[in-house]
Amino acid sequence: MPKLYEKINALPSISSIIKEFGLLQNKRHSKALGQNFLLDQNILNKIVQAAGDLSESVVIEVGAGPGGLTREILKQNPKKLIAIEKDPMCINVLQPLLTASNGVLEILEKDVLFLNFCEICQNFLKNSEKIKIIANLPYNIGTKIFTNFLYDLDNIELMVLMFQKEVADRILAKPETKDYGKLSVLAQYLTKCQKIMTLPPKAFMPSPKVSSCLLRFSPNKTANKALIPNLSKITNIVFQKRRKMLRNSLNELFTFEETQKILKQLNTSDDRRPETLSVDNFVCLAELLKTYNIK
Repeated sequence: MPKLYEKINALPSISSIIKEFGLLQNKRHSKALGQNFLLDQNILNKIVQAAGDLSESVVIEVGAGPGGLTREILKQNPKKLIAIEKDPMCINVLQPLLTASNGVLEILEKDVLFLNFCEICQNFLKNSEKIKIIANLPYNIGTKIFTNFLYDLDNIELMVLMFQKEVADRILAKPETKDYGKLSVLAQYLTKCQKIMTLPPKAFMPSPKVSSCLLRFSPNKTANKALIPNLSKITNIVFQKRRKMLRNSLNELFTFEETQKILKQLNTSDDRRPETLSVDNFVCLAELLKTYNIK
């Protein structure tokens, strides 16, 4: 580990690399890819520390960019680090880091939205190993990437992810708040979520217009993954028209008589609105979809 640490520290600074390769000169290109790079080594170190001991871990980083976070992960001596990056310019920038890592780093030039996650697990995991995911997610597709991970938690041990603050607020939102919705229900049922820190726009290059938030997720081992399709379906329907009363929202799935029976089972009135239901209430509704054999 000391030799790897020294090799990484001997590389040019991230800020000088960004300038040398002109990574941010094409603003339209950077904006399209949602590129906002973190340069502060102390912040990068805190992100990696939030994932705990990495010495026995296979780690995935989404959107490696110029390699700032990649460097800090490698310094913690993981068994393997798989860096996913779609920008060819950043792939070129990462080559010296690839050489310095002595085979620990693997770079996949792929779009994470079309990634075969199961294939990666088959290629890099052994026996009962699971993956830790650490990422400063691209703002423009962060929600989609996170949702994909939620639907495929079997091989994930832990996730430490950076979002724009408004997305983090939706993930952590409680019932009867404006941010509470489908993302809140899915995230809170399938994982245990924890806020680690909030970062101002100036922490990034270029500075976004909003603050960012680092969250840590550990899969909820008691969650019934078979309910995910139904939970997704019911939350999608009721939160699309969140101002509707439950009796109207649920009538899109059930008959009037079934809706009344279901609301009685939930011990709730039919004039409540979706955002007043707890995560447990939505899980119960997902189970009832299965009971009534609704697809």
